[in-house]
Amino acid sequence: CKRQISRYTCPACNAPYCSLTCFKSDAHAECSESFYRKEIETDIKVAPDKSSEERRNMMHLLKRFEEEAASGPDNLDGEEETDDLAQKLEDSADTEALWSVLSPAQRETFLKAMRDPSSEFTQELLASDALHKGFRKPWWESPSLGMNQESADASAYGRMPRMMTVQLSITSSTSRQSLLYNIVALCLVYVYVTRRLSLSPLSSLDGPDRAVARDLFSTVATFITERRSTLVFRSVDDMVTHMWATISAAPTHAFFSALLSDAARLLQPHVVSVLADGSASCPPSQAPFTMPLLVISDVAALFAGIRHVSHKLAFYAAYVSAQSAALVSAVSEETRLSAAKHAAAAVPQ
Repeated sequence: CKRQISRYTCPACNAPYCSLTCFKSDAHAECSESFYRKEIETDIKVAPDKSSEERRNMMHLLKRFEEEAASGPDNLDGEEETDDLAQKLEDSADTEALWSVLSPAQRETFLKAMRDPSSEFTQELLASDALHKGFRKPWWESPSLGMNQESADASAYGRMPRMMTVQLSITSSTSRQSLLYNIVALCLVYVYVTRRLSLSPLSSLDGPDRAVARDLFSTVATFITERRSTLVFRSVDDMVTHMWATISAAPTHAFFSALLSDAARLLQPHVVSVLADGSASCPPSQAPFTMPLLVISDVAALFAGIRHVSHKLAFYAAYVSAQSAALVSAVSEETRLSAAKHAAAAVPQ
């Protein structure tokens, strides 16, 4: 562009350039497009372990893309070509096969959409009903958790996890170290994995999806999954600092605000009062520590068979059950305030 000092060199043609904008300019389009094409093709070839959910998402995106392309003026073969490609996509088992059925022109259009996520065409692809068809909203957002059981759309939400048996004898409220912030961290990682995969509950997964969920959880929650980890968080800010550096996705204040808000909700004890006849004021599913216990139970089911993880989670379940509702509520409020602080930081000044 000759506007700034050229600090970089194109690896393909050795042309000097100063920035990403310069690299993607029209004058360098032929070379840059081939670079992006090779990068995506390489990613498809070297990542055969993509989860079935990711493959479904790719298939829906490609199908939606083809539908949009087929409706344009350059479509000479009409519906026959669209139907043929749709059938090929349905029959394809992985992303490499999906990519191979596209024509060069279709690949170019798809690559352009991938390079510009903010474009109108890409946003239409991402908003496709087909893309979100297999997704499940988190179980803790379901209206069925409240008193009105008939108001929930059961198909839109994950089912409530099965509650584990809590062995109160393995811990006590007088434990020397407070693990409540570790439980906040556990809830935050649980929210992160659930929302990233758009599948709920995690214990319902099997095959590749289960393996992906385990790997993702293990990467972030090392204080749970590493056998010899003795990491204990001292505050919500301490936990957030650690997680900010651990989560692989580029974190933002808005991102952490959303995670912390959900974590605070999952940790908040339910208020239970005993009526004159001795019965509780709410069903067993709303006992004081049911929400964090359901989180721990779901993670324990996900890691069933891994003894050291199961032992840690059993201890966490007993620990939170032995705490006072007031103390847990105070930590939940601290988490909520941290979420609000990150939300404020995300607002442009």
